[in-house]
Amino acid sequence: MVSSKLVGLMVESWKDMDRVLAGLNEVEATRQIYGSSSFAWTLAHVTNQVDAAINVQFQKMYRHKLIGQKRFRFGGTGEANEWDDIKSGVEEVRANARKYLEDLDDQEIDLTIPYDGSI
Repeated sequence: MVSSKLVGLMVESWKDMDRVLAGLNEVEATRQIYGSSSFAWTLAHVTNQVDAAINVQFQKMYRHKLIGQKRFRFGGTGEANEWDDIKSGVEEVRANARKYLEDLDDQEIDLTIPYDGSI
């Protein structure tokens, strides 16, 4: 049960991304077209933000071993060659975030936690 409409929207956005990337093989997912980011890097990058904010900042967890790497943050090269590992890491990060978020009520979801990052 999703306690907040905002949490539900985030979970639905993850499903949308998964639908877009469904069926890509490793070559397709890791290819950088015209020097842009690969699909694998983009998925890891977006999930890195979830990990950093929800799991690390809010839950005080350690960064995910793969998804939390600096290369998936802003300024990364867009290169990512470990498609299966990225997909597994994404599932782990999302599961931790979802478990936390789904237990929040509307008052708790409005809680302000000061950002202490570098951006």
